[in-house]
Amino acid sequence: MKKTISRREKVLRTALQLVANGGFQGAPIAELAAKSKVAVGTIYHHFSNKEDIISALNEMTKENMSNAMQGVINPKAIALKNLEAMFLELNQFFVKNPLEFAFLDQFQASPAYDSKIASTIFSKEVLDIFRDGHKSGKLRKLPVEALAEYFFNAALTSARMQLVTQKKKISKKEIAGLAEMTLAALKK
Repeated sequence: MKKTISRREKVLRTALQLVANGGFQGAPIAELAAKSKVAVGTIYHHFSNKEDIISALNEMTKENMSNAMQGVINPKAIALKNLEAMFLELNQFFVKNPLEFAFLDQFQASPAYDSKIASTIFSKEVLDIFRDGHKSGKLRKLPVEALAEYFFNAALTSARMQLVTQKKKISKKEIAGLAEMTLAALKK
């Protein structure tokens, strides 16, 4: 049986495609309404403005990304092992979800992104891994948010190499090398 999706979700999925393919400017409300087959008034019923849609896309994408990482976090493992597993999972998530990757990649470089958002890229559980790394003396004594931001951008870069720059599959060994290099930069 086919699952029906709400109009709000339909708008978000269409907006994700438009933004991924044409940037934030390439997603005008009129085109969003036409492509999602949802009336403009209905869009404004769910969202106050375009910025509200972008914010909802960010939340949806972060939630999906967080859900993907939950399966690899081991509460009994040391911080560095969890970070390595998370890097590999993030890379895989981005490659399997190119629209969400494109959105996050553009969002990171947009005026809509600010330092307050940087601290909310990851869930509390993920940020706690960085905190544990601090407590154990394994990670640099930089703000947890800065470490998380660096880590996240390195994972984005590894996916960008596969999806945009080189457009080729990078071997598992190469991805593991990128994870190792990222962790080396975070280590004390």
